[in-house]
Amino acid sequence: MDTSSNKKLTLFATCLGFVVVLLDVSVVNVALESFKAEFATDVLQLQWIVNAYTLLFASFLLTGGALGDRFGHKKIFLWGYAVFTLASLGCGLADTLPALIGFRALQGIGAALLVPTSLALVRITFEVPAERSKAIALWAGVAGIALAAGPVVGGLLIGVFGWRSIFFINLPIGLIGIVLCLINAPRIPANHKGGFDLWGQLLALFTLANLTYAVIELGRQNGVDLRVAVHAVCFVGGLLGFLWVESRTARPMVPLTVFNNAAFSLASILGVIVNFVFYGLIFVFSIFLQQVNHYSVINTGLAFIPMTGVLFFGNQLAARWLPKLGERRLLALGLAIALLGVVALTPFVGGAPYANIAVQMFVIGFGISLTVPTLTATAVNHVSSDKSGVASAIVNASRQVGGLIGVAIFSLLINVTDAAQFGHGFAQVIALSSLLLAAGWALTLVLLRKHPLAAQSAA
Repeated sequence: MDTSSNKKLTLFATCLGFVVVLLDVSVVNVALESFKAEFATDVLQLQWIVNAYTLLFASFLLTGGALGDRFGHKKIFLWGYAVFTLASLGCGLADTLPALIGFRALQGIGAALLVPTSLALVRITFEVPAERSKAIALWAGVAGIALAAGPVVGGLLIGVFGWRSIFFINLPIGLIGIVLCLINAPRIPANHKGGFDLWGQLLALFTLANLTYAVIELGRQNGVDLRVAVHAVCFVGGLLGFLWVESRTARPMVPLTVFNNAAFSLASILGVIVNFVFYGLIFVFSIFLQQVNHYSVINTGLAFIPMTGVLFFGNQLAARWLPKLGERRLLALGLAIALLGVVALTPFVGGAPYANIAVQMFVIGFGISLTVPTLTATAVNHVSSDKSGVASAIVNASRQVGGLIGVAIFSLLINVTDAAQFGHGFAQVIALSSLLLAAGWALTLVLLRKHPLAAQSAA
């Protein structure tokens, strides 16, 4: 087998890993009503099936990148694949809500090991900057495939075989990816120097967990009470402690010096904003379609095609446009398009036939599809190669933190039972989404000056 074939199969294996991780985002959202019926729970409990995964994913992404840099990206990638696949089996066999949430958390840990090392493998495998930019765009583009296929495949599987099948589908995908990576991925020298940043990892998990609990308890108690206040104080204390530890440890999980680069800092901020809005809206649309419009699981999955199906094609356009437009203009364009789609939802917050919101869903998805690969390329192309793993982990962690907070806050806003109240919450969701996207657009123009094009700045 020639080198070119090895590279292509390595890219395929890493893309499969990214697919299986993202598949569980869109699939689980479609299954919310099935979980609600199975476990007799409410929206605030349902979000834990989503957020247990995202919480551990976001927390351990930072460690996943650092472990890849230290022990070899291929080795950690394979471990992540294995953990995720076994946890998927556990989810499929779970017979109680706590068991399902626990295995979802374990899935998140596996995903956290898999995602940053998969991107690092792509960057290291493709050494020529032009090839690397295309490979990264393709890697990011499979997100569109996963998010588009997830609702449709999930809806069909749930409709025919039940909700457990959406987890069992991960098993063959995981096995194929592991075998391909074992055979084709290059062996990358590991850097065993330094110790494990245990305190940094514990503080990261502590901080994000308390942030999540604070938002969820805020919704459960319909206001601030002692528990909300305690979690909020713990979040602030944990964040300050994390920054203090990372600024003083010899081998930090998050080397704070990478944020001295304005382009990298912007990419991390945009990662939070984009996933906050996108994953939050996916959660809201799932509730809207099933509770307000009374769609079946299968029809709900099909309804997401305009929003998620465009992601892959938009990612490919981003790869072509990036060398011509540059990072600054392409990021601004993507954010502006997504903002337009969100604002256009305003007349339909009180409920509307699907045909009245399908175009807006498409526009939002298209804007996001231009933004995500561009911010990813911006992040990894503005750091040195020895920081590729931790850099990709930081930008992906920022996106997962955004998704975590977005789902928690949006579920708080729409935690209602009738369509009239839902419309009020949906209006707040649109207002907050618009504000965040507008802020991201403005920050892009201010912080990202005329940097070299992504294809030229990867050295």
